[in-house]
Amino acid sequence: MNFIVSLLPGIITSLIASLVIFLVRPMWKRLKERAPAPLTLQAKVTLADQLEQNRRQLERVEHFAAHPNDLFLELFRFALAIFALAVTALACLTYAVAHESEWARDTLSPAGCISTLCFVTAFILMIFAFILSWELSAKRINLTKTKLLKAISDAELTLGPVASAGTEGATSGITSAEIVVAKKD
Repeated sequence: MNFIVSLLPGIITSLIASLVIFLVRPMWKRLKERAPAPLTLQAKVTLADQLEQNRRQLERVEHFAAHPNDLFLELFRFALAIFALAVTALACLTYAVAHESEWARDTLSPAGCISTLCFVTAFILMIFAFILSWELSAKRINLTKTKLLKAISDAELTLGPVASAGTEGATSGITSAEIVVAKKD
């Protein structure tokens, strides 16, 4: 009997929640269907900045697609920076361990902090290098171009005819056939 009594509040709460969801769902759909409010000046500025950033990124992706050796040089720069940070971190860690005294065991040594900072920075750079190599690989570069073109066209539609004045140079190397091929991938 105690088991049934302990289940009763949970069952009642579930029924009330189901009723509330049933009553609120039509109102929620109507709220989502309303037309968006006009953009404020701040929102337009933010969207224009994002549009320019997407255009620059598209130019960079097109450059890497046309010149794959530059992509390898970029990744090599990342690898050199990671290696230099790892060597610096190991040197600082060696110094911290070699010059440790009884007094310094309870405190943070500057060399230990620098070593940790270098290791963390190297790890973050390694993650950025992996993301760059993933996004600009031969299989995904057309998909990346397509995503950027869609973001640019959506922003231009939102901002109106003023924003589309500078798009001629940004999409120069992409044809509609490449977009269709990228969508299939």
